[in-house]
Amino acid sequence: MNALLSDDTTTWTFPFCPDAPNRSIDWDKIQTHFDWFNNLKGCQQDPIYHAEGDVLIHTKMVCEALVSSPNWQQLSQQDRSIVFAAALLHDVAKPAFTKIEEMVELVPKVTAAKVREWQGKSYQH
Repeated sequence: MNALLSDDTTTWTFPFCPDAPNRSIDWDKIQTHFDWFNNLKGCQQDPIYHAEGDVLIHTKMVCEALVSSPNWQQLSQQDRSIVFAAALLHDVAKPAFTKIEEMVELVPKVTAAKVREWQGKSYQH
């Protein structure tokens, strides 16, 4: 059976989704299991919108904020898994499609708009 599917075929759960009581995210296991995760490190973002740093830092912050949310904690196990996986994957394409366009007032302009344009075209088929 696929390693990302639970043994219960009626309910899908993400194996790295934190659960009660401590709701701690095991970043080491995620990093070890997913090759793409390391690509997020060092991928710059527009500092105007994402002053926190690269895509890896941003993704971790998004996931940590999610699991601390009482609204997320009240979801079913399957729904928590789905939303956690979505948060973890929400910027997965940025390393492949982000480019540094120019320096504006000594700040690099980072563009990910091409990703959205490409994704929009691919979903229209």
